[in-house]
Amino acid sequence: MSQIVKNLSQAAKLASSFKRNLILTAKSLRSAKCAAATIVLGNNLLGLAPAPWVVGRLSDSFGLQTAMAAVPAVSLAAAVCFIVAARHYASDCRTYEALRKDLDGPVTFAVH
Repeated sequence: MSQIVKNLSQAAKLASSFKRNLILTAKSLRSAKCAAATIVLGNNLLGLAPAPWVVGRLSDSFGLQTAMAAVPAVSLAAAVCFIVAARHYASDCRTYEALRKDLDGPVTFAVH
């Protein structure tokens, strides 16, 4: 449990540093920086923080070999999600371009 708290603390520090850097970033790059910060935070909260605890619980219940065999299954599930997302990517890009043209100018995102 202490490892989860430690990883969450590191994720919070990293998110805080992204916020400080965001203020110094040009407006045209802010949305990309926010996206990167969100990905890093999500990765820490969903993957790095609880993983040792989950594997330990599985190990206690089913044995270490079974617990370690379950770890790649999560990666396979993530791969399936990426494949599903990739199938929609091209149409999403076309939709975005159509919306951008309707607005008569570039789309900008304001960060407050």
